Amino acid sequence: MPEPSSATSGPPRGPLLPEQARFLERDLPNPHHWNVSQLYAVPPELGFDRVRAAVRAVVACNDVLRLRLDGDGYTLLPADERFDATARDTAGLTPDELTAFVTADAQKLHQEFVLGQGPLMRCVHYTHPVAPRLLLLCHHFVVDQVGWLLLQAQLDAALRGAEVKPPAVSYDDATRWLADRARSAELAADAEAWERLVGTGRPPEPGPGSGPNSVGLTELTCARLPAADVQSLLGPLAGGDRVTINAVAVVSVLNALFPGQDDVRATVNLIGSGRRGIPGMPNLSGTIGDFTCLYPVTVDLATSAPVVDQLHAAQRHLDRVPSAGITFGLLKYLGEPRVRERLGRLPIGDITANYVGRRLPSRLTVLREVPESSGDDLPLGGERDNLHEVDFVLDSGSLEIRWYTSSGRYPQARVESYLAHAVGALSGAGAPDAGHGGDTVRAEEREGVRHG
Repeated sequence: MPEPSSATSGPPRGPLLPEQARFLERDLPNPHHWNVSQLYAVPPELGFDRVRAAVRAVVACNDVLRLRLDGDGYTLLPADERFDATARDTAGLTPDELTAFVTADAQKLHQEFVLGQGPLMRCVHYTHPVAPRLLLLCHHFVVDQVGWLLLQAQLDAALRGAEVKPPAVSYDDATRWLADRARSAELAADAEAWERLVGTGRPPEPGPGSGPNSVGLTELTCARLPAADVQSLLGPLAGGDRVTINAVAVVSVLNALFPGQDDVRATVNLIGSGRRGIPGMPNLSGTIGDFTCLYPVTVDLATSAPVVDQLHAAQRHLDRVPSAGITFGLLKYLGEPRVRERLGRLPIGDITANYVGRRLPSRLTVLREVPESSGDDLPLGGERDNLHEVDFVLDSGSLEIRWYTSSGRYPQARVESYLAHAVGALSGAGAPDAGHGGDTVRAEEREGVRHG
């Protein structure tokens, strides 16, 4: 557990959001190093003064970037020079030397965050006459996937001289509103729905390997479902009903892990944005922070049945999810004590399915992502959150399935077999031979926010 802040005065502490509280519960060996980062090429004429002014503008509009952990809550630091961008003079380095220097420097910066002190964001400008670089680095405590995209867009806008405006609702106001609602009788009524929806499911096989399920051994294996199959799945099915992408994700992972079975009961964790679902909720679409909500759903279906029947069965379970999933974490971590106890008894699954969204062309104009390493976002030590984490991304109509496992537990051939069953079931063609499920890459190569 991170050391609490020693602050005794200043603004009152704000409440931790559910994913922040759940992160601390994991008791990782180094929770200070759990980051998201990106390295960019920037125009040589972009001076450091402009970079510093842009960072100041972004920090001024987003109070979450001044957050630090304070016991079981947070406080906001005053905006001062601690939040300025940093310049590194690399003018005398060759391109190869520059790459090596930036990678080594980024690796060091990843290890410098301290949750109880802050800041939890860094921006470094590596000045160079030919190939300048800009590193943006944040701890996950202050940014989720939506927030990361917002932060990049705001920084890019500020760098090109556009005005950066604060969100409709500040992070501090948003967290206090959510905490207040979590203690309301209206939201507490969702506890009963969660107790009906979440039960004891069959766990996935622990894997043939005897190695650790560690973050450092995380590998990513990918497969793709063609656009024609995706359209048939998400269009009207038999009976005229439609299904959501989450139903497709649930059917996919259950066919991968429990293929051809007549009675499968398993708990799958789904992930929502945490920015909608409660009546009267303020507009958080432009608010940076870690609002992500994880919620478990126990599903009963037959993977031996036609895929249309499976999708209908999965959708019936998902239709019972209250408040877009947001109240599971809110009640478990911010509800009244008796409600917290009830939600705390419900199991979290060892399978997480996450619809990431659609892959869209980059709208950044000043910042250009480069493939060079921005350091290790996550430390090598620590247990993974669960056994199987599966992302789903719509890309030009096709559906990319990204399966994360520990190579210490699951060899590549096993994960490829999972993906073969998943794609085969969704396409209605049956599982092709193992080994044709996709390509394997190291987790460090993943775009955007990573899981661990």
